[in-house]
Parts: sequence; C-alpha cells; structure tokens
Amino acid sequence: MKGPLEKGDIAILELRREGGEPERIHINYGKNFGDDVIEEALPEMTLGDTVSIMYEGEPAELEFVSIRRRRVPALDDGFIREQGIEGVDTVDDYTAFVKDRMVKSAENQKLAILSDYVVRQVSQKSSYEVADEDAEKMYQDLYGQIRMYAGDMPIEEFMPGILTDQFHKKITTMEQAEKELKVKSVSELKKQLSAEAYAEQNGKTFGEDTFMEFLEGMSKANGVPVDQLKQMVSYEQYLQNAPLIYSNDAMTAYFREKMNVTMKEGKAFPAGIKTCVSDIGNNDRTVRI
Repeated sequence: MKGPLEKGDIAILELRREGGEPERIHINYGKNFGDDVIEEALPEMTLGDTVSIMYEGEPAELEFVSIRRRRVPALDDGFIREQGIEGVDTVDDYTAFVKDRMVKSAENQKLAILSDYVVRQVSQKSSYEVADEDAEKMYQDLYGQIRMYAGDMPIEEFMPGILTDQFHKKITTMEQAEKELKVKSVSELKKQLSAEAYAEQNGKTFGEDTFMEFLEGMSKANGVPVDQLKQMVSYEQYLQNAPLIYSNDAMTAYFREKMNVTMKEGKAFPAGIKTCVSDIGNNDRTVRI
C-alpha cells in the first residue's frame, strides 16, 4: 500500500540535510505532533517519494520510507483463545477475568492503605531511639532520590512540589521541604526498627531462600522472569527491606480476612470492562503496510 495516509498512521521518514547524517523520523499523522513543514508535505507524498523542503531554515530532502497502521482485529472467542490466558476461552470468560482483576486491584489498594496507616501509627508511637548519623544517612538517601527525579529542574523548585504531593500538605519553601524530609527520615527508620522487632518476635529470618521466594512471588504477580528481577533487586536491597515487607504482608493478610471488597455495577464498570477487552486487541497489532 502506498497511501493515502489516514489519521493515526505512523509515517516513517528519512530526513537528509547537507553535511549531516540521515535521520529517521516517525510522525503520528494528523495528530499535529510533528514539525509543521513535514506535516504539510505528507498529504502529497506516497511511499518512496522524496521531496525538497526547508527544515529549520536549511534545505533538506524528505523521503517517505513506510507506513505503520494499527489494525484492531474482531473481538471474538477465537481471538480471545489466541491470547493464551489459562481458563479464558471466550469473550464472556475474559469479561469475568477482567472484572475479577479489577475487584482484586481495588481490594489490594484498600488493604495497602490500611496496612500502611497501622504500621505508620505503630512506628510513630514507638520508643525506638534513632541515631543522628542513621537519620542523616536516610535523609541523604531520600534527598538523592528526589534529586534524581528532578532531572534538569532546580531542586529548589522541584522538591517542595513533589513533597506536597507525597505528604498531602502544602510545602512552599526549600527550608520547609528539608524540614519535612528530615521528619520523614526518622519516621522511615522507626518503621524499619518496628518491622525488624516484629520479625524477630515471630522468629522470622531472611536469607537466600526467602529472597528466592520473594522473587518468585513478584514474578508470578507481575509476569516478569525471575532472572530479570534479580537484575532489578539485589540481595542486599532485599535484606534491607525484607522485615518491612514481611510486616506489611502480615498486616495485609490480617485485614484481608476482615474485609470484603465488592464492585457495584454501573455505567463506569461496564465501560472499564469494554476498555480492557478492547486493549487486548491493540497489543502488538501495529503492522507495516
């Protein structure tokens, strides 16, 4: 197929400027994401065409290399079976599968909020003493993470805003942000100490075997191979966080027995199901034509 382009097509182009290396450009046609000069040239081009344009004030040549167009296959039982989801063979099965996943997601979110609140309350009311050097190290670790996320943005502008979002309180100055982060550092250390005490009280120890159990659980939950997870989470990182993971899991299990999360049928819920079912038809379905 040589064209014409349709809105939403991905046009793959090669831009050649005098004295420079050829550049491959991908334009989502009709969405006004690309350079105006290139967008205006595309409607008159077909595959293989090369036109002369003025690009960034310099003469250049633009070649139309290929088109990629998203095709969404018919949503039927045959397509659902192709996805290879265990126990899911029909559109109705998949609708039920997504509904169950949405309910579990809502349940896990509520459980996480409750567990975090309880752990935070226990640690805040604990009598653990935190050494100044440990608090400073935690502060520097947290500060370093924020600086990394800030990227090229000045830390004085980034940090108050990000902490406002995290702490759910208005933070307007760098001085206030640093003060709140130091309080957070002590709180995090107390959470760790509380978790370590809980694990010790229950005779729980951590090592290579529990590390593998942790990775296998993450692999099953997220569909990521264990070997890949090992590159993302080191053994040392696991040991540092293992007591807190253990105490949070125990708290979550306790509340899971006390809670029953249900999803009300309504306008939003069927729309969510439709979206999820439709999304499966968009995965890896962009084809070259």
